[in-house]
Amino acid sequence: MADLFAQSVSLHVRGLLNAKGDTLPPGEPLITWHRIKSHIPLAVTIYRNAAPVFQLISPHTDSAAAAMLLTAVHKTMDEGEGPSWPEGTPGDSLTFGLSLELTDPGKIQLSHSGRFASPMFSVLFPPEVPARMKAGSGPEYPLTERRAGTTAVVIAEFQIDTTGHVVPGSIREVWASRQTRPTGQSLAAYNDFLNSVMRWLPNAEFEPAHIGGCSVEQFVQEPFSFELTGRQ
Repeated sequence: MADLFAQSVSLHVRGLLNAKGDTLPPGEPLITWHRIKSHIPLAVTIYRNAAPVFQLISPHTDSAAAAMLLTAVHKTMDEGEGPSWPEGTPGDSLTFGLSLELTDPGKIQLSHSGRFASPMFSVLFPPEVPARMKAGSGPEYPLTERRAGTTAVVIAEFQIDTTGHVVPGSIREVWASRQTRPTGQSLAAYNDFLNSVMRWLPNAEFEPAHIGGCSVEQFVQEPFSFELTGRQ
């Protein structure tokens, strides 16, 4: 039901952009690549015994794409193609999201499984390349922990500037909220790894992120794995 509704909405978006036949209409100038954000702008809640509710997740954000999505939803409802509660389905309500996502030309690839995709329109956007560590670069394995055979993963957040260097003051450790922090000797060992990462980052060199041919700053969350191999 949700998939069919999403497909109908996508067809109405194409209609709003004056689609001709099976050819995808251009989104520009109304919608451009930099206005398509990686979040769900529209939530849809359907009920067993009530009319569906549509809510913009960010109602105060000036987003032409989100506004067009909402307009297409109302057109879909006006033509009697809105979501309905299938007979025999358990529960009283269901919520799902409608979003816009950029994909490579000629492909429909979503980052999460269990999602339905339908092509809406085309936009011209430059390829984006994320920042990455230079080959052979990385923090040192603490000698004490190497000798003890201790392994660890340290996660850090930081900003990389257009020259590939870490922005001073942007570095911080990330600790999963659901994971218990170690204590005693385990904490001392982890701190050895953490200190190694924190010492290395201010002088680290990365390949900066690019949009098209331009270097751009990027805020990243990077895991640093310290593992021993059979040759070490």
